Amino acid sequence: MPAVNEKGQLEYIFNPGSFTQAIVYAYIHSDEPVFLILEEMSRANCASVFGDIFQLLDRDEQGESEYPINHFQLSNYLHEKLREFHSWDKYQSKIYIPRNLYLIGTMNTSDQNVFVMDTAFKRRFLMKYVPTTIDSNKNQFSLPYSDTETMEWNDFVKTVNDYIVDDKGLQLSEDKQLGQFFMKGKNQKGNDDSIQEESTPYFAKNFETYKDKVLYYLYHDVEKASYHTEKRLFNENIKSFGDLYQKATAKNHYDIYSKEFKECLEEKNNKKDID
Repeated sequence: MPAVNEKGQLEYIFNPGSFTQAIVYAYIHSDEPVFLILEEMSRANCASVFGDIFQLLDRDEQGESEYPINHFQLSNYLHEKLREFHSWDKYQSKIYIPRNLYLIGTMNTSDQNVFVMDTAFKRRFLMKYVPTTIDSNKNQFSLPYSDTETMEWNDFVKTVNDYIVDDKGLQLSEDKQLGQFFMKGKNQKGNDDSIQEESTPYFAKNFETYKDKVLYYLYHDVEKASYHTEKRLFNENIKSFGDLYQKATAKNHYDIYSKEFKECLEEKNNKKDID
């Protein structure tokens, strides 16, 4: 990174990032596991971000990098920081990932406006698929469904997710499904510790957030992707998102959806009433 020294001259100084700091910590604490978390990896160009560090990702049976690299600046920095520790070889010139340093990354299997991660990069990680699951005890709040009915957010998410991938629905991939926390609603508890929905300002606020965030996504990213099937998520009379937004009111929220999807919502509500 460029910096001005005491003589007023421009010079380039090595500025340690998270990876370098993790290596230093791992060498100092060589008897304990160290984890570097790489959140949303697919939102960056991994080949550019990792550079020649990519070569270090192959590990041997002991867990150390199988193919060390030469990195003059990083090597000098590590010598300066670790020369007093027995875990660092003062004659070491090549850089490798120590056996107790673990890289854990998260990524979406397929998302929009992100970089594609090539197979050569992905195969250097152990992949663990995490499915979309709904915990009914978390993020609980209600939304208006009709003039006299409400619907639970978690029930709506389950229903719309099934409809998105179902052969009798939109027949899209699971990447289009909603996460339980795609929208975080608010509830307010009354004196009897029960949820007082319609009488609270949160009820109207939740519905406005739902319109601005959830309906926007469902219309632009889900509905428009279902051109290959005759099934629709919204009523065929909806001609634009502006039209959808205007027609989505607390009293006639039900009417913005297609006949097929309304049947799915009704089936879910009826099953809930029976239970």
